Amino acid sequence: MYKTPFFNFEYIYNQIYLFFTDDHSRTWLLVKRIGLVIFIILIIAIPFLVFGIVRLSRAISALSARDEEDKSPETPEKEIKNLRWEKLVVRLNTDSEAEWKLAIIEADAMLDDLVRGVYPHAGDNLGERLKNIEPSDFTTLQDAWDAHKTRNNIAHDSNARLSEREAKAAMEAYRRVFEEFHFI
Repeated sequence: MYKTPFFNFEYIYNQIYLFFTDDHSRTWLLVKRIGLVIFIILIIAIPFLVFGIVRLSRAISALSARDEEDKSPETPEKEIKNLRWEKLVVRLNTDSEAEWKLAIIEADAMLDDLVRGVYPHAGDNLGERLKNIEPSDFTTLQDAWDAHKTRNNIAHDSNARLSEREAKAAMEAYRRVFEEFHFI
């Protein structure tokens, strides 16, 4: 019994021969038309692509120039991150106990803003929010409590005395908390 080969080499050879010897005028006409359409599309698209590349390169140049401007040595080394805090530091450096008290009260308001922003659902007031914070999430939690207690003594006792050392200690505690959260 005769088995037919998997490939019919004769058929393949015949097809190749016909491809090169046959008249392919319709096929070449189709290829020419497709080529013409592609050519027209490219002629129309190339100016838009060039325009886009030029615009993109200008935008990148402008951004690079702006980055270089930001890195220039003319910028002050110490930037003021939080103007509100800087005003409190100025207030603390006066000789007035009333100014120290105001600085601590304002720093506590800043602490409340910070805690409310980081832990929005922790409680109704700063004390409740501080109680509900997980100590592992807030490494300077004890500093926050110490400073807040100083503020409560000032706010709730009109006759409370505040020494310069106590005021500076409270403000230092606020500073550590604010620096932990990059608030200042």
